[in-house]
Formats: sequence, structure tokens, C-alpha cells
Amino acid sequence: MPSKDDLTNERRAQILQAAAVVFARSGVDGARMDDIVTESGLSKGSLYWYFDSKQDIVIALVDEVLRGEYEGLKQLIKSPGTVFERLTTFVDTHAAVFSQHPTLGKLGLEFYAMSGRVPQIKEFIRRYYQDYIDALVELLQQGRDWGELAIDDPTELAVNLVCLLEGLTLLWALDAGDVDLPRQFRRGLAALVGSQSA
Repeated sequence: MPSKDDLTNERRAQILQAAAVVFARSGVDGARMDDIVTESGLSKGSLYWYFDSKQDIVIALVDEVLRGEYEGLKQLIKSPGTVFERLTTFVDTHAAVFSQHPTLGKLGLEFYAMSGRVPQIKEFIRRYYQDYIDALVELLQQGRDWGELAIDDPTELAVNLVCLLEGLTLLWALDAGDVDLPRQFRRGLAALVGSQSA
């Protein structure tokens, strides 16, 4: 029999997964709590037991998506291999997640749009990008310290990497042209980091 904590985590995950589907289909503004109830298969009471409002669900969803990606990057900092190999693993994982879950692209667009209206979401996204850049700087600094990369400013390269990945993901989410995320992530990474190899 699952513990109370396990059941709580399972129900929250069920609600967030349903909300992601509904938000991607209808947009956050067009989604109703009843739609999330229907998609989740839970009762309305269960939904409100875990979340007071649609905005609370959005914030929890933003936090879950962004935290997962950041944690993966932090683990790579401690992993073996060259910096370029670890960055390649990171971009491959990033591409795989978006390719396997195409609703994430639409959801990302919703989050960005909401960040202009909802200070909590703006703060989540701002903090995520700062943490993301800091983690990349730490990884790139390893490459510089170990003589793998000849870079003067790891922060500048980290910002460029974030712009590359986020820009390609945005084009992919907008379906703006033929964007092959895995191939273009790898080519962009090679162009930015490979050119800095010592």
C-alpha cells in the first residue's frame, strides 16, 4: 500500500500531467479547472485539495519542468567525461525531452506569455535562467581549468549556449521552418564550444 506522501506525489503528478495536456490544447487562458478535472480522471474536490487555483497549477508546472532540466545539468557537472561530451549529453537529453513531449513547446510559449502578467512565473523563469547560466559557467570553467577549452569568459559562452538552445527550441515550438532539434543543437554546440577547444 502506498504511503500518504507517495499518494500525494502521485496525485499532484497526475494533475500536473493533465494540466499540461489541457494548457497545450486550449492555452492557459482558455483552460478551465473542469477541463483539468476531466483530463486527470480525478474529482473536483481532489483537484482543489492539491491546488487552490489554475495559477497555482501553472506555477507548479513551471517549477517542475524547469527544475528537472536544471537538476540534469547539475548532475552532469559531477559526471565523468570531457566538457564537450557532457554538454553533448545535455543537448541530446534536452532535444529528446521536447521530441518525446511536443506539448512542452506550446506550454513553454504559454509560460513566457504569462511571465509578463504573473510576477511569480516571471521570477521562476528569471531564476531558472540565472541558475542555468551559473551551472553552464561551472561546467565551462572545468573545461578551462583542465585545459580542454581556451575561453576567456565562461559566462559569455554560457549565455551564448542558452540563447542557442532556447532560440532553437522557440523556433521548433512555433513550427517556424524545418527545425531538427537534435541535429541543430549538436551543430550549434560544436560551433560555439568546439571552436574554443584548446
